[in-house]
Amino acid sequence: MNETLYNLTILLTTHCTLKCKLCATYASTHPHPSHFSSTKMLQAADRFFACMGSHESVNLLTLSGGEPLLHPQLLEILKGLTKHLPQVQKFEIITNGTIVPQDAILQQLSHMDKVDVMIDHYGDILSPKVHALAAAFDRYGIAYRIRDYHSENPHLGGWLDISDFTDKHRTPEENAALFQKCQYSTTFSHHFFIIDGLAFMCYVNHKLLPQLQENDNEHVDMLDESLSQEALRAQLLELRNKQYQTLCARCNGFCVDGPRYAPAEQLP
Repeated sequence: MNETLYNLTILLTTHCTLKCKLCATYASTHPHPSHFSSTKMLQAADRFFACMGSHESVNLLTLSGGEPLLHPQLLEILKGLTKHLPQVQKFEIITNGTIVPQDAILQQLSHMDKVDVMIDHYGDILSPKVHALAAAFDRYGIAYRIRDYHSENPHLGGWLDISDFTDKHRTPEENAALFQKCQYSTTFSHHFFIIDGLAFMCYVNHKLLPQLQENDNEHVDMLDESLSQEALRAQLLELRNKQYQTLCARCNGFCVDGPRYAPAEQLP
């Protein structure tokens, strides 16, 4: 019980205003895009934070998508997460520069501590609202950053391609070696992704890729009322400490040394 649960991303939706070919959350290719239940995600967040000791904190709490600003219950979600911010070092929303939120959302964000919005800028054609969005945040005193994905030198040199899920016929040792250099065990080390009430260690899972199926012990049901707080925490830590995931056998890895591609190339 002396281990800290570090980072948490809550995926709000697989709906998006863009159709990026190499979307890291597979929103552009999901056969049935949906807004995930706000009730489920808030209950899952409540249970996650209840697993933590009073001395522990989440370094980064992120709301992501798809495009999270599309979620029709976003205001309710923000209000429901406010009570957890004393245990959070930074609260982040990742948006693609296509939507300026309604005043009620901006007002709520202005009253929340530790907010730092990440605006991904894909150029004026794909992200036409970046400047209006920045102006709105300035007007309400909301902190934000703009991540450059449109210049000749995009953030980190461009995007990675993790879309090929054919069986790679690797040995367990090779899968473990791949996972050890994958960003889901390095950059996103100690990071959980809550999607529709389930906690995962990465975005390669059956919720985002319905054609795939991880093992039952490779996600944690945050809404399982039969689990005590202690048992839920133990399952989360067991998941976090795995040497690799079953679906690593079908993945090329989200690795920093992989080939880079132009960000936000659009599907037809």
